[in-house]
Amino acid sequence: MGAAWLMLRRRLAFEVGATLRSPSFWILLALSTINMTASLLLQNKWYGTETYPVTRLMVLLILGTFTIAPLAIASYYTGELVWRERQAGMADIVGATPAPGWVFTLSKFLTVALVMAGLWLVAILPSVGVQIARGPVAIEPGLYLTPLLGMAFPDMLIVAALTLFAQVLSPNKFVGYAVMVVYTVLLATAQRLGLEDNLLLYGGAPDLHLSDMNGYGHFLAGHTWFSVYWGAAAVLLLLLTHLMWPRSRTLTWRDRGRALMTGWTLPTGALAGLLLAAFVASGVWIHHNTHDLNTFHSRDGDEAQEVAFEQAYRRYESLPQPRITSVSVDVDLYPAVQGFDARGRYVLENHTQAPLSQVHMVLPVGIDLEKASLEGARLTTEDHALNYYIFTLDQPLAPGDRRSLDFTIGQRHPGFTNNARAPMVVDNGSFIGYGRALPVIGFTKARLLQDRFRRRKHGLEPIDRMAKLEDQSQWTVSDLGPDADFVDFETTISTVPDQIAIAPGYLEKEWMAKDAMGCDRRYFHYRTDTPIAHFESWLSARYTVARDTWGEGEHAVDLAVYYHQPHAWNVDRMMQGMKRALTYASQNFGPYQHRQLRVLEFPDYSRFAQSFPNTVPYSEGIGFVSDLRDKTKIDPVFYVTAHEVAHQWWGHQLIAANVQGGTLLVESLAQYTALMVMEHEYGPNQIRKFLKFELDRYLGARGHEDLEELPLVRVEGQPYIHYQKGSLAMYALKDYLGEETVNRALARLLKESRARTDRYALSTDLVAALKAEAPDQADLISDMLEKIILYDLKVTASHAEALPDGRYKVSVTVSAAKFEADGQGKEAPIPFVAMPIDIGLFSAEPGKGAFGDHDVIHLAKHPLHFGDQTIELVVDRKPAFVGIDPYNKLIDRNSDDNVARLGP
Repeated sequence: MGAAWLMLRRRLAFEVGATLRSPSFWILLALSTINMTASLLLQNKWYGTETYPVTRLMVLLILGTFTIAPLAIASYYTGELVWRERQAGMADIVGATPAPGWVFTLSKFLTVALVMAGLWLVAILPSVGVQIARGPVAIEPGLYLTPLLGMAFPDMLIVAALTLFAQVLSPNKFVGYAVMVVYTVLLATAQRLGLEDNLLLYGGAPDLHLSDMNGYGHFLAGHTWFSVYWGAAAVLLLLLTHLMWPRSRTLTWRDRGRALMTGWTLPTGALAGLLLAAFVASGVWIHHNTHDLNTFHSRDGDEAQEVAFEQAYRRYESLPQPRITSVSVDVDLYPAVQGFDARGRYVLENHTQAPLSQVHMVLPVGIDLEKASLEGARLTTEDHALNYYIFTLDQPLAPGDRRSLDFTIGQRHPGFTNNARAPMVVDNGSFIGYGRALPVIGFTKARLLQDRFRRRKHGLEPIDRMAKLEDQSQWTVSDLGPDADFVDFETTISTVPDQIAIAPGYLEKEWMAKDAMGCDRRYFHYRTDTPIAHFESWLSARYTVARDTWGEGEHAVDLAVYYHQPHAWNVDRMMQGMKRALTYASQNFGPYQHRQLRVLEFPDYSRFAQSFPNTVPYSEGIGFVSDLRDKTKIDPVFYVTAHEVAHQWWGHQLIAANVQGGTLLVESLAQYTALMVMEHEYGPNQIRKFLKFELDRYLGARGHEDLEELPLVRVEGQPYIHYQKGSLAMYALKDYLGEETVNRALARLLKESRARTDRYALSTDLVAALKAEAPDQADLISDMLEKIILYDLKVTASHAEALPDGRYKVSVTVSAAKFEADGQGKEAPIPFVAMPIDIGLFSAEPGKGAFGDHDVIHLAKHPLHFGDQTIELVVDRKPAFVGIDPYNKLIDRNSDDNVARLGP
């Protein structure tokens, strides 16, 4: 045995040395390193702003860009190792040596393992270099090694074992490669083929999601168990490879079959038995977790449930239902089992003009109902499979009458699941958002199958993305949901002792107590002092808290940022964003309705910020790790904070009707408010960076529209329209109408919408308010909001002539065109005469580098007509750049030709 181990060491040294001397290996390593390094230098830009190179993001970037080298080693280079002796004509000689067969199999597999381990370690070096150069961030060796060497490395070894086995069985290496190509394609298309159970996909495992707040979370356990399961299978394949290893080129399939049948020894048989037992036992445990303890989700299964829900209950879509007027709920969070319990009470009131005999209640998918009772009613339909419940009232609910609905619900995710869906409750950073837990009163379209092609496959009628603007039946329905208007809200949250739990409202009491199981729990009781939109959230984490105050006296607002302690970089910018937005919106639109405002960090399982009443959850993956040290870049943290604060007006004071155009009132007006806050903070000459960014995103997204592009006044929840185009259109209106004029219109709109009880706000209300304030600009308002208008503005020539008095005569030739597009992008030219459009002369290029006010030589509107024309200007300084609409205020088909360097 000692001689065999000596042979193994020598074979291993030979194989590793031959691999390291191979030019193809170094070419592969170089290409992968270059690809990864380029990604490191350009990575994770948000609004063009870089993020801090925290270790978590470095690891994800390595896994996303460097994996090509280890994968090539596992699938391609392994085949080269297997066939090396046969290609060199040395297979018979090497096979005749006294070395045991396992020496050949193990030496080649260990070669692959050592080379791949080295590759992963090499990948860490440039990442650490970037961290040191760009810091200040903590370099976390454990966070590098666990995902790369502890998880990605074994995953690649499992693939390498399959490659060895395939190549040993193949008549030539190209057949082996073909087998691996088929395997790779199968993995990539498995979901489409209905193969989603990782127990059936060799090497399959849930993705690993990383979070600075929550670490590996529950994802690590699931991935580890699948690695054990497929690792046992991989070693079994290696054992079979050893038994069938071709020690001679003349071996036939019959010879290999005989070797497989007769080559077993007591040690190999015992090892195979242990591996088979490990494979079966781990498979049973995985199945117990993924199918018994948790619901196994597949695309076809989820789709079938949506179809069944629609077929069973859509007939109730138009059934009148009562509205929720009060919400009281106690929520107990249990991070250890990734679950919660909730006991709640709704007060329901009949707002219709006729008695109601039934109340329908729907729970989100994955929420379990333990019990529910409606005052004066019987539960006559109890569909736990589809989470649909119908109460039949003993006496119909008369108009204006009220009833109490009590419910107890819960959710548990013990163990781990087959996929990588993030639960709402996690060890650190739980976030239960609106619509994900509490019951909905009445049928909900959110549970319908949305994909129009799949609807056709199941014989379902097409559905509109949104109700038409003219659909008056939806004017009394909030865009936040059909089952409530404004509600009184209170909640008690219990969590583990070292965490802070937050919900909308004001903290009335905090205490420690033991629960029924004798465990210490920390309790928080929140209550609102005025009705709020039925749009609540619950969060809990080990927070560090920064506090401040905005305003004075009885109008003072308590501000707070709840954040993960290592993520303190941008807390001050969030505070400033809250203050500036509160100031601007309060002065221009109306008072802020609460006495506090809080930003709360949550894990990077989703990347968004969202505005709940006086509470703004904000993902750790965006603003908290943005690197704002380069002052020439957009400050997205400040901007997004201002945007979310603006929703306290646009979305919580003004609520849109559930029809087309709703997000113009909610999202576009929040965008406008944030833009104005940005402009007042940084000056109008800095706003071009953001406008160009939004313009390019809008133009790029138009070509990916699924159905049809719509004007802003009829937008159907299309983000590229209500975010990107909405920013541009509202800023252009501000530029042409004047900031005070636009703000007077918005203040009027808000005041009238708050006062109305007969319907919610419509996008046409905004159009009317703007036209009332600026009737002479009605056509421009219509162009921006009611049509799809594009411009084509560009500089075609320019030159400057020195004058005797030291000034310069500058001639700028421009081309100006205007088009109206339909929903499919077909454009028609629209002639115009004397339209005022900005002409600018600059000493530096707008929006680039440290461009500032001192670089503006001339910027003013000039009346332009359709076609080519030349503008002559006399200025004190010779410009370096000239432009037409240089700040991209108008929606131009090409944002890159508005500004040009001064010609000869």
